[in-house]
Amino acid sequence: MNAVANRYPARRQVMIDDKLCIPGSRAAMKKPCKDRLTTVFPRQRHYATDPANLAVYPPADITIERIGDPANADLTTLFGNGTAGDA
Repeated sequence: MNAVANRYPARRQVMIDDKLCIPGSRAAMKKPCKDRLTTVFPRQRHYATDPANLAVYPPADITIERIGDPANADLTTLFGNGTAGDA
């Protein structure tokens, strides 16, 4: 995450992934970033609906139904005050 944050500096970072197991590295990514990283889990494809995955891995900060939802979303609704990480 530090490499991404260094290359694309921002007050907040957002990681969107439909596999909760990859965001198993989410904990490692969130550790140095603390509240600057918001994880988003789109519930699509077979990974997102697998009960075994949902039971084993910790939830993301935000769950959406489709990966394209943030493109048309009101950021205030999605992230609280309009900035990622303040959900």
